[in-house]
Amino acid sequence: MKQFIVATAVASLVCGTAMAKGKDNESFLNGKPFGSLSADIQANTAAIESISSDVSALQAGVVSLSSDLDAIAAQVETNSGDIESLQSADAQLASDLQALVIAHNNDIASLEAQIADAEAGVEALQAEVQVQLASLNAAIADLAAAQASDVSLLTAQITGLLAQVVSLNGQIDQQSGRIVGLESGLSALQADVTALSESLSTLDGRVDVLESYHAVKITEEGEAYGHHGACSGFNGCKDPATCAQWACEINGYSAVASFGEDKPCTEFDNCHLFFSQGNIDWDWGNWCGVRGVTDIYCEQ
Repeated sequence: MKQFIVATAVASLVCGTAMAKGKDNESFLNGKPFGSLSADIQANTAAIESISSDVSALQAGVVSLSSDLDAIAAQVETNSGDIESLQSADAQLASDLQALVIAHNNDIASLEAQIADAEAGVEALQAEVQVQLASLNAAIADLAAAQASDVSLLTAQITGLLAQVVSLNGQIDQQSGRIVGLESGLSALQADVTALSESLSTLDGRVDVLESYHAVKITEEGEAYGHHGACSGFNGCKDPATCAQWACEINGYSAVASFGEDKPCTEFDNCHLFFSQGNIDWDWGNWCGVRGVTDIYCEQ
């Protein structure tokens, strides 16, 4: 096709030249002007073919790049699905751990109640031992005072009372062992609760990381959003959540994913203050105590 275009151009040029100089045929003697023109056309044809080859190579590169971009877009969609699945699994695990913490707290409360009952039982047994010992001492004193004691009867009574004392001491030891076991179980449960609380904190951190992965942070360090009005509070925003939502919207996002602390703008480097939703005073500064919210993450 390119050779046909070149040949057509040459033919047109030759015809035009012949018509222009039809009255002076001697100027084309031996074909010298036509020979020079043909050589120039051939040189330009080679340059055009080289440029056409480069254009074809660029077109092939564009096709390859488009294919790579399609593959990347598909991978991004797959990764987004994986992130959503991981967030769901983390939320379920956090819920299960919270339920376990509640169950352990209930077990601890039950053990503490049992320990209290056991301690009360020990105190009652100790009081009963004291009563029995006092009764024994009173009986001995009465027998000694009467000076008509029956040694065998007294011995039997003493033996019986001592047997009761031994039995009561055994019960005290048993209750004391039970208390030790219960206290050991309580310590183990408290250790489990501590471990579960640490795991829950770790999961909260993982959720925060995942949220920051698919959300976009719109505030720099020391930057915050607030609302014009009194030099205190959030004025028209009412609260930090509303200011964060409006900040996401005015930056082109549909929803706020999370936000950080709020404090007076005098404690930030720079505050942007809303006049109303969608209407903001950019780079207002930090000369007044109106409150601002920072560390704002947004999502579509």
